[in-house]
Order: sequence, then structure tokens, then C-alpha cells
Amino acid sequence: VLQKRTEDFFSEELPKMQELVGMSLDNKMEGATTVISPTTGELLAVYGGTQLQSTDFSRATQARRQAGSSLKPLVYALGFEQKNEKGEYIWKSFSTVTNARRTFKNTSGWRPRNNGEKYSPISTLTAGLVWSQNIATASLLESIGGPEFLIDFAKRFRFDTKKWPNELGLALGQAEVTPFEMTRFVATIANGGRFTNGQPVLAAIDLQQRNHVKTLAMDERVVDENAIFLTRELMRLVVLAGTGGGSRKRLDRLGYKGESIGKTGTTDQSKDLWFVGSTPTYAGALWIGFDTPATMPVSSSDVAAPLWGWWMRELHQDIPYEKFDVVFGDIPVKRKWLCIETGRVPN
Repeated sequence: VLQKRTEDFFSEELPKMQELVGMSLDNKMEGATTVISPTTGELLAVYGGTQLQSTDFSRATQARRQAGSSLKPLVYALGFEQKNEKGEYIWKSFSTVTNARRTFKNTSGWRPRNNGEKYSPISTLTAGLVWSQNIATASLLESIGGPEFLIDFAKRFRFDTKKWPNELGLALGQAEVTPFEMTRFVATIANGGRFTNGQPVLAAIDLQQRNHVKTLAMDERVVDENAIFLTRELMRLVVLAGTGGGSRKRLDRLGYKGESIGKTGTTDQSKDLWFVGSTPTYAGALWIGFDTPATMPVSSSDVAAPLWGWWMRELHQDIPYEKFDVVFGDIPVKRKWLCIETGRVPN
């Protein structure tokens, strides 16, 4: 059912969206995604774009495209896991980093910009992820120690990092990934840190009743519980108050209104649009672009986020909207109103 709903949805909606944003239909806009259960680790649906036969190239599992800002949650999860010599967490959601335009040290004059040219002397990690601030995110990775730490961290989530650039721009998503890799990543965040393999086959049993499938759909914990909880909560804010708001409603059309987490991603010249997200029930990373990369006159907030929300609304037909666990394990959760730039108590 999920496979059919996914194929029907994107086959119908992608041409409409391409026409809506004013792009000629001569060059076909493609989409690719996978659906994984965060609770079981099972692969539930695959959409690889236009395929004339089953052996065609699948963009969902084979196409490697730059992730853009959709990879930023990986930076924040790495940060939240860091501890000092006393075993205390170094970074909190209200910790601050530099968010002023500057040239980063030990680079070849790298001077990134924030979206909309919005800067501030400092910014909280919350604002950095929710509003997708490039400089705050790069500053965080710089403080952690640099891109090699992020590459090592990414291997825990089974990303293929062999061609990832060992440079600070990795914080902004210069890495090439597949939608399948990104779905496994966001499903692991959604379930509290247990790696989800996205297993398509659960059993292959011979006449002697031996199961030849060795891989587990759900694997061991791959990241600290505290780090995953904070990352997941900030990704909820991306949907509720940040760049992912279009997944809830856009163009007077309702999207997914239940609890969800997400992150948008727009690469240079808008050649790749991403929305990486999950509900408590289904995780799905959505890529939109062209086989021969072409500039799109829109951002992921305009296209990928609303498509993801409308699609999730389709997938959740006839089933109740679940909620994320309030806490992971015995971790106490405190919520406070704090200044989003300074991390301090108001007044």
C-alpha cells in the first residue's frame, strides 16, 4: 500500500510542481525517496524516479547528490555528544557560537554567507539548526575540531564517506549522499539512536529451515542518547518554527499535521532540493532535481517541504497519528524560554 501510494503521489505531483514553479516540462523534474519504519528498521517503499523497467537506475539508492543543509543535523548531533574531562556535556541547545560573517582560519579564504544575509555576533545552537544558519553551523564544527571528526561520526550511520571532502564546508552539506542513506539517518534520529538498516528482506528460508538473511533490520545504538534527543527536538522546531514549516501547510493545502521532525536542504544554485524528515511511524528523505543538474528558481522550503508534508499525509491515511517519546531513558527534560541569540534568560 505504501509503495503504491508513493508511486502514485510523485508521478502526479512532481509534474504539477514543475509547472507551478515555471519550469519547462521538456526537462523532466525527478524525485527520489525511500520509506523506513523507525521502530522496526524495515524498508517499506522505494521511489527511484522515472523508471521504464525494474532494472533501470534507481535514484533513491544509487544517485549520489550533494546534501546541502539537510546534512546539518549530523553536525549538531556530533556537537551534543561531546564531553569534557569531567564527563559533562560541553554543548547545550542554548550554547552559543559565532554567527558573524568572517573568513574561517586554516581555509583557503573560505567566507560563507547566511541565507538572506542575516547575521548576529553570536547565535544559539537552536537558532543555528532551526533557521539553517551556515556560519553558526560551520563555527560549531570548527569548535569541535574540524571535518575529520564529522566524517568519522558519519560512518556510524553507515554513510559512504570515501569521497567526502575533508574541509570545513562539509558542515554545510558538500557531501554526496543517496536518499536511502539520508532516510536511514533520520530514522535513527527518530527512534532514539538505534541504527535502522532499512532491511528490504526479512527472511530467506531454505528447506532445512535455515534463514540466510544475516543483517538485522534494527541494530545497536550508534550515538549518545542525549545527543539524539536534543537533535530530534531541534528538528521538531525546524518544522514548527523554522525552514520546514511548509511541510504542515503550503498553497492553502494541508500537509502532515501530526508530530514530525525534519530538515530542509538546498544546494548551490538550487540544483538539489531536499527534505529529510520523519514521523513516529514513517521516515522518508525526499530529493528533487534533474538528472543533468539544473538551477531551479525555488528553495527546498518552497518545493521539497510541502511535497514531503502532502506525501506523509497520504501515507498516514487510516492510521492514528503517533507521538514521539517525551524522554529517552532516564534523561530529565527541562524546557525554558531563552533568548534565541544569546541563550540567556530574558530580562
